[in-house]
Amino acid sequence: MFDSSARLNFGPLPDLEAELDRLFSQLPEGTVTTFGQLANAFGDIKAASWIGRQLKTEAGRARWPWHRVTLVDGRLPGSNSELHALQSALLQREGIAVREHRVSTEIMQQRFDSSAPLQQLRETQEQLQQAQLLNPGEPLEDNWMTIAGLDVAYPKSTLARAAYIEIERRTGQILYQQQITSPCRFPYIPGYLSYREIPVLLELLGAVLQERPLADVMMIDGSGRLHPRQFGIACHLGMLLQHPTLGVSKKLLTGKLRPETDDRLSTPVDLLSEPSAGYAIGQTKSSNRLFVSPGHRLSTDQARNIALETWDQHPLPDPTYYADRLTRNKPLQ
Repeated sequence: MFDSSARLNFGPLPDLEAELDRLFSQLPEGTVTTFGQLANAFGDIKAASWIGRQLKTEAGRARWPWHRVTLVDGRLPGSNSELHALQSALLQREGIAVREHRVSTEIMQQRFDSSAPLQQLRETQEQLQQAQLLNPGEPLEDNWMTIAGLDVAYPKSTLARAAYIEIERRTGQILYQQQITSPCRFPYIPGYLSYREIPVLLELLGAVLQERPLADVMMIDGSGRLHPRQFGIACHLGMLLQHPTLGVSKKLLTGKLRPETDDRLSTPVDLLSEPSAGYAIGQTKSSNRLFVSPGHRLSTDQARNIALETWDQHPLPDPTYYADRLTRNKPLQ
């Protein structure tokens, strides 16, 4: 069972907008950089898409010198002719020549002094993943009685709505539900979902614990071991709480389905470093498949069996199906 004294505070998260302030302070007039160079300064090229989204907003263009960011070959980004004309005018005002919507790559800023916040977050996950390998915790017993589904939705880009639905194993009856809405503290960047969603999930679970113990096992809408770092949100949350968890995802983030199997309803997914890290499961041979993997204190087979046992007529297993509907304020039945 979950120890209610366990820490439910996720701790401080890096202020990525403040980091972008610091990077742009190192980019004087007469120079340009690329989305990739800025992303590398954050510690992961995957931040490039988030940076691009920030610089497209009216608030972002008022805050940062967006016009000093180009593509890697010096081309101005996008295809909007009016925006190209504005960016060209701003660059030329700073003494930068623009020819055929392109600037010289010789004036590009290649290096930045940065704290590499995403690299730090990635290293934290890697350390937790290694700690989990060394101390996997007491495995869940097969006579578990209750399961909870957890999901997060975003009614606005700055707000997260998290839901918890507890179901009785024997009857499939909904025993309890809880929902909270909280400000987002971290943006969406591929590979860093834990840092976006776990803070609001911990807040949600804190509300649950004020009224009752947590369910015996928790099913998270997201990945477990089937993750580029073998440490998806189900692993991260389970490790923090030392509680049994599994992840169920509609997308396979990493790994390959084992080709020699004929069982489309339950196909092992292999990673290079971990055979059978999870399963692709389906209700019928022609149905869409889901990808299930253990998060914490479960074996791969246990995670698969729990997902299949709780998957009835809905597109998702009942725990995450109901949690998803609750996050969107839809009727559960």
